[in-house]
Amino acid sequence: MGRSYDRRNLDAPAAAGDEVRAPLAGLAIEREHALAAYRPVGSHRIHELADAIGRAIETCRSGGLSGLIVDLRGLENLPATSSVDRFLMVEEWAAFAHGQVAIAFVVVQPIVHPPSFVRRAAVEFGLPAEMFAGEREARAWLAGFRRP
Repeated sequence: MGRSYDRRNLDAPAAAGDEVRAPLAGLAIEREHALAAYRPVGSHRIHELADAIGRAIETCRSGGLSGLIVDLRGLENLPATSSVDRFLMVEEWAAFAHGQVAIAFVVVQPIVHPPSFVRRAAVEFGLPAEMFAGEREARAWLAGFRRP
């Protein structure tokens, strides 16, 4: 509709001189709000999903965007992960973020785990991240988030 977002879908071909990379389907940039939203759909292997989230974080950081919404509600058969898997993903994502990107995950309520060592690790790695049941709450958290 008549939104004034500067939305661009990264499915477009890369510009001349850009690193040749497959487009990240489901990533939309909203420059007006200094954020991006990544909405993967379908079935994915956990390492593919983790890599794609890393690419989305990297896109935000390199584009000067301070927030990323990762909406996982469109996934089918969300892959099971151990605490160690989640810890390693958070560590990798923090490396992509370089302390410059906050992440709001939108998840189906039953998969939201209670606070864990993985969340504490995210804080230790300098990766502000939180889980939400809806995108409205995720956007509000990102809008109120200020990097020191």
